[in-house]
Amino acid sequence: MTWQEAREACRKKGPNHDLVSVHSKKEQMFLTSMLAYSKKSAWIGLKRAEGQYHRFIWSDNSRFDFDYWAPREPNSYIDGCVEMMGEPPSAGKWNDRKCIRKAAYICQRYK
Repeated sequence: MTWQEAREACRKKGPNHDLVSVHSKKEQMFLTSMLAYSKKSAWIGLKRAEGQYHRFIWSDNSRFDFDYWAPREPNSYIDGCVEMMGEPPSAGKWNDRKCIRKAAYICQRYK
């Protein structure tokens, strides 16, 4: 699914659902361990703020207070969405990608 399709799929699960946002090393390590089994990259809820190269926002509007970028990332102004890479040795690291690219996705239910 594209990033937008993935977000819509998460939101269809219920009113408190969206693509996952990550706010700590503990959360990141949990998600990385899950991805290690699939070895597939997955969309997370992080997206570049429109017209702002260095500013990213979470789809659930939570605070951007943690990051886990792969080396030399983010690296492209045209890549507006963020995936968590699944293939070792970069598994779990974040990479900016074109939002129209097809990928798996991770949903989260918020309290």
